[in-house]
Amino acid sequence: MRYLYTFILFLSLNISSDNLYYFEDEYDENRFNNLIKDIRCPKCTSGSLSSSNAPISEDLKIKIAEMINENKTDQEIKDYVSSRFGQDSLYEPELNNTTYILWYSPFVFLLLAFLIFFFRKKIMFIFYLLTILAALPIIAYILAQKTVNKGLIFGSSLLIFSLCIFMFISKFSFVGSYEKQALNNKIFDEIYIDAGISVEYLKQLENILDEDELKNWLVGLIGKSIDLKKLKSAESLIAFSERFFISNNEKLIFYNLYAALRDEKFPKFRSSSFKIDSSSLYPCSIRNGEVTLFITNGPEIPIAKKEFKNKDNISLNNLDSVIPGFDLASAYLNQESIEMKIKINCLDDQQSFFVENNIFLNQDIPFNSYKINLNEWFKTPQEL
Repeated sequence: MRYLYTFILFLSLNISSDNLYYFEDEYDENRFNNLIKDIRCPKCTSGSLSSSNAPISEDLKIKIAEMINENKTDQEIKDYVSSRFGQDSLYEPELNNTTYILWYSPFVFLLLAFLIFFFRKKIMFIFYLLTILAALPIIAYILAQKTVNKGLIFGSSLLIFSLCIFMFISKFSFVGSYEKQALNNKIFDEIYIDAGISVEYLKQLENILDEDELKNWLVGLIGKSIDLKKLKSAESLIAFSERFFISNNEKLIFYNLYAALRDEKFPKFRSSSFKIDSSSLYPCSIRNGEVTLFITNGPEIPIAKKEFKNKDNISLNNLDSVIPGFDLASAYLNQESIEMKIKINCLDDQQSFFVENNIFLNQDIPFNSYKINLNEWFKTPQEL
């Protein structure tokens, strides 16, 4: 008997509830059902009016039914709901001053991704991250049960994403290249294990990069290999790179890379130096002078050259070379003897003197000194 009363009570509640929403025809009833699915429950944390039995939801449903019977349009009903409960009460917020960010943020993210990759082609991680962030609100909109124009949103979003992918991945890309980045990753995989770079990868570098881009890549790869102390990889890249650096400025860049690799490989000679002993004897008080060091029987290019005024502190090191890498360290490493030339100008008169001597370096230490005796000086002949 108790169950019968319960059933009668439940049935009466449903009947009374249905009587609250009276419509003249089935079309209005369908409008009502669609609207209460499109409008959020004002009291609930989630869910639509159709799924809520909260008193405020019931009141709002009654109001919506009344407005339908008053021949109000769906837009007018939504405007009423949003004006009373805010834009959050609608599953599909209107495009206005307060919802611009929601509607346009995906396109802003895509624009940022484009700009970043236009100026910084190698930061692929940022591109992937921004692409995912841009896609999230679009995916959420499409998967939501009560959103409209899904086809239009999906189509336009797909078109924009496809355009970005084309600009980035295709061979006609101007924002970057997936092929280049994939090759870069393969080369770095070999650098991290300090392996000689594969000939296949080096050929690919030469094929897919233009001349200037290739040089920039090589400088970056060699520098990174040296920084990571992956010297075998750096050596293979140096050997491959030399033929691409042709102009004088480019050769200086290459020689600096070579010197950096050598110094990392032979740190003992990084601070190589040659000093004129402070106890050396001079034929006059010195106004100024110049010391130049050459490889004996080598090219007429000094491995170190320096002007001085203070005779008590005449010291040359690798930084005094004319060409990076062709310096004192190279002389020590190759066990060369050097030719020293010193010229001084006297302070009291217009006379000048010079010394030219061959010096055998002590190969066991990266620094040597030489004491000049008075009888080694020769007077420079006066020009007529």
